[in-house]
Amino acid sequence: MNSSTDKTDDEDYFSPELPFKDFDLKGQNLSGLWLNCANFSGANLEGADLSNTYLIEAKLIGANLRNANLQHSQLKLAQLQNADLRGADLSSANLLGTPTDLSILETATLHETILPEDNLLLTPQQKQRLQDLGAIFRKEEDAES
Repeated sequence: MNSSTDKTDDEDYFSPELPFKDFDLKGQNLSGLWLNCANFSGANLEGADLSNTYLIEAKLIGANLRNANLQHSQLKLAQLQNADLRGADLSSANLLGTPTDLSILETATLHETILPEDNLLLTPQQKQRLQDLGAIFRKEEDAES
């Protein structure tokens, strides 16, 4: 087999320059993939399995993530503005450093979800509501612990 056509260990890696903007990925299994810096703005990810996925610095602006499985996903610095997260499961996901107003998470499952403490524009009531839903607020320097 020609070495240029051999599959590599990285065959499931999506290059960050590949745009997924406005793609219809409804119900797709994307679990465990490295999708850092990918552009999913406006994409339909309803019911998709994104568990254990690396979405660091990904653009999910206006994406439909309704009922998506984002358990244990790394969403550090991800852009989630106007994303539909109704019914999404973000249990044990890490959203440290995200610039998004995370009040949009009030309709998602947040069991042990890590949210940034120092860059959210939340009212005390919204923050308390997210904590009541299971969110954990941490400062960026606490991310290693």
